Amino acid sequence: MYPPDLIEALKDALRSIYWYKRQLRSFLENSRVPPEITAQQQWSDPQEYKAIIVDKIVNALVAKGDGSIGSIRELIRRVIEMNDFSHLLKEEEGRRLKKEAEVNVERLRQLVIQHNAKIRRQKEERDSRVKAAEQQSQSTNRFLLLTQLKDRFNEVVAITDPRERGRKFEPFLFDLFNAFDLQPRGAFSLIGEQIDGAFEMDGSRFLMEAKWEKSPIGAREIRNFKEQVESKLDNTLGLFISINGFTKEGVQAVQRSRPNLILLDGEDLSAALEGLIDLRELLNRKLRHAAQTGNIYRRYRDMALESTTDKL
Repeated sequence: MYPPDLIEALKDALRSIYWYKRQLRSFLENSRVPPEITAQQQWSDPQEYKAIIVDKIVNALVAKGDGSIGSIRELIRRVIEMNDFSHLLKEEEGRRLKKEAEVNVERLRQLVIQHNAKIRRQKEERDSRVKAAEQQSQSTNRFLLLTQLKDRFNEVVAITDPRERGRKFEPFLFDLFNAFDLQPRGAFSLIGEQIDGAFEMDGSRFLMEAKWEKSPIGAREIRNFKEQVESKLDNTLGLFISINGFTKEGVQAVQRSRPNLILLDGEDLSAALEGLIDLRELLNRKLRHAAQTGNIYRRYRDMALESTTDKL
């Protein structure tokens, strides 16, 4: 409901915009005031002054609470849209009456502007609080989820049997990519110590290959995966995950042609699990770097070092 000072300003404006009660009645009836309220007034009684009728009508609307908010809003809108009061000039002291109407309507108009601005501020503050609460909740949920995933990853690290480790690593990767809204496609499949999968990010489709071997991955494995990606549609990219990294020679061997894949190692994975960087952001930064420089193996440690250097 509108504040009391605005309601009183509405009454003042209604009392002054018309000199005759019949004109006022017509205006009210065309302003969505419920007919049962206007019909109850003693319009033909000479002792029922215009000011009394206005008080009764507006008070009746206010008494209905939220049920009459639409009627009051429409009434206010029609009043503040009035800008011509020349009809009052025909009356005795017409100039004074016209000036009084202009002043009262303008006062109402300014109060409406202030009220609407206050409502907008309150809504923005309320939305801001809701958004902050949602972000806090999401942050808490993300922290708990990352903690669970990190614990699972540490359990996988402790497994010595390669096949058992692969069986545990497969669902872990699927859940990790799902946690970051990367839309993993179906169950990742385990072939020996190699996990194949697919996911989507920002409209791009990725093939994924993951290996957990004792030594860094060399040129042959990277080249084979690159050729596999190239055999798919033009917009298909590749992500090769090797927990123990990649050889320098292997990376250089496949960087002589247009890059269509990026490389991620266990250290990168740990940075995402520790919450040091969002996995999506990590992949996007690797992609941007590969597109700009041709280097497909941009590690998180290099990104962090560069950020630290920039602040010095």
